Amino acid sequence: MGPGDAIASCFGKYIEVRGRASRMEFWWFVGFLVMGSTAVALLDGQLIRWVFPERPYVTGIRRDGFLSFLFCLLVAPPTLAVAWRRMHDTGRSGFELFLPLIMATGLAIFTIFAGILVARLGSVTMLRFLGHVAITGCALVPIVLLWWLVQPGEPFTNSYGPQPEELDR
Repeated sequence: MGPGDAIASCFGKYIEVRGRASRMEFWWFVGFLVMGSTAVALLDGQLIRWVFPERPYVTGIRRDGFLSFLFCLLVAPPTLAVAWRRMHDTGRSGFELFLPLIMATGLAIFTIFAGILVARLGSVTMLRFLGHVAITGCALVPIVLLWWLVQPGEPFTNSYGPQPEELDR
């Protein structure tokens, strides 16, 4: 599967989370996202320069511009869908994509309750240790998720469907 086929496939399955996506489909789409977001950010920077020429501090790349926002809205559903299908290809549930979000939410809740406990008890040694463990977990989960996404798919039909017809295994 080439880059054009991968991008067309991802946009064709805009919100389809059933089935499997090959490594090539997923990583070609990620490459499109990187190049597309960079191009749109450059356009945003130029638009800001044209609209506000008196601002000398405006840089050429703006990730907070209107076009970047529209690009993100356009590509968010197919990005989540292809990542979900990619997880299926490796034999995992798509819900595992949310592990970093779950860990970060847990860390935020832990931080709130740890602050309350320190205020009441005055002891910080154990809470500091638990905080380090939680932060380490939050740092490792995205690395594990990336590891899962780069693994080859299962070479047989799994519970999520038949293997994608690709030669990138």
